[in-house]
Amino acid sequence: MRLASCLGKRQQHTLRLAHSQRDTIYASSTAPGKAAIAIVRISGSDALQVWHQMTRSPKAHRAPPVRPPVPRRASLRQVVDPVTQDPLDEALVLYFPRSVALTGQDLVELHLHGSRAVTRAVLEALSKLSDHFRPAEPGEFTQRAYESGKMDLTAVEGLRDLIESETEAQRQLALAQATGSLHKQYELIRQQLIEAMALIEAIIDFGEDENIEDGVIDLARAKVASLRETLQARLTRSRSSEIVRQGIRVAILGPPNAGKSTLFNWLVQREASIVTAHPGTTRDIIQTSLDFHGYPLVLLDTAGLRQGQDVHEVEQIGITRALEAASSADLKLCVLPLDQPTAIPRLVSSSTEDALVVFTKSDLVDSTSAASQVARYCALYDIRGSHCVVSVKTGDGLFDLSQFLQRCCESRFGQHQPEAPLVTQARHRHHLEDCLACLAAFEASCNEEGIVLAAEELRYAAQAIGRITGRVEAEEVLGQIFSSFCIGK
Repeated sequence: MRLASCLGKRQQHTLRLAHSQRDTIYASSTAPGKAAIAIVRISGSDALQVWHQMTRSPKAHRAPPVRPPVPRRASLRQVVDPVTQDPLDEALVLYFPRSVALTGQDLVELHLHGSRAVTRAVLEALSKLSDHFRPAEPGEFTQRAYESGKMDLTAVEGLRDLIESETEAQRQLALAQATGSLHKQYELIRQQLIEAMALIEAIIDFGEDENIEDGVIDLARAKVASLRETLQARLTRSRSSEIVRQGIRVAILGPPNAGKSTLFNWLVQREASIVTAHPGTTRDIIQTSLDFHGYPLVLLDTAGLRQGQDVHEVEQIGITRALEAASSADLKLCVLPLDQPTAIPRLVSSSTEDALVVFTKSDLVDSTSAASQVARYCALYDIRGSHCVVSVKTGDGLFDLSQFLQRCCESRFGQHQPEAPLVTQARHRHHLEDCLACLAAFEASCNEEGIVLAAEELRYAAQAIGRITGRVEAEEVLGQIFSSFCIGK
């Protein structure tokens, strides 16, 4: 029943897309505004009309071209209005036949001067060519690349992430995905499932009539068990890739007046948070994004943590939000002042790998007192993790703090595995977990009595992998992915 439902959705989706492919679409592929170049892209069966009806030789005495342009070769052309023949601009024109075009259709690019007026005039002229010409929807060029088989869904998502990437780590992750690293891995997984499925089907179809070896079912079990173990391990390791894509959340925690906001401002290199000598200045969470040595950090400055009868309602709300930020953070900077002994919640004294203790205000105490206070804090609150001593005012220790934080990002979120990450989106994780559940159900039912059910579980597992790459389509997922692109991509 589930398989029939999926096939029905695929047929409906394909028919709808085939109708939309009749149109030739156009859009500007560059951001609006003044620039050296603006690129207008045209894709569809009538794209060559642009060459024949909207371009001519820059030398006026030459006749308009009859032959199509040389594929993948830039030609300097005068762009004209197809109705009035008024010149609009001079441009480099490139033609990509459907056999090599990413969209799988004839594609023409006009490399114009980057003026709003020029771009607007050319787009208006394109609308005059034919009723089959229309402006592209957001992501429609990429959608046609997917429909023509030039890209799978993981590559589409990688392209989107590459366009949106802001740090080196995000760029590397997105580029690998956009160029097919995930597609190859999921196809390999799918092939392993098909091999196991073939063994089970052989037992079902020929087990009673042919001499099928007794070890075949054991071989299928072994293949599935090995695959399930590998997928589970890689699913666990891939969490860091999801975090890098979304941004590494770093919560700055500590008691009031410990120097959290001062440290926050130093990290973001601007006065993002208010700093005063009065404790409790920060009441709500202040959030800022930062490119830190190629890693995307989302820094959270939080309210001071303290306990007591004199904590009023507004302050308590800030403390509650700070604790919530700490629980969801990927890293915690626990800030403790050296100039005064401070009672701290157990959360701040965490010795786990996601917490770095920062002793601040070292300029207010001498070196002997600082060492004594650090030792006291470590003994009293069982601080065994990484820690450093800094003074934001003098700059002492800040380089060490920066190195600490960089090493922490590299060790926890760097791509150290020999294989590319298997998961970069929540969607991937969801379908992989479905696949693992099906493999577990296969192992539970893979015996002589349940062999038919076991085969069905393998089919469902393969479908779950197919939903990641787009082999098994879900229309609502496709719409969400392509609508997140800008127009012209």
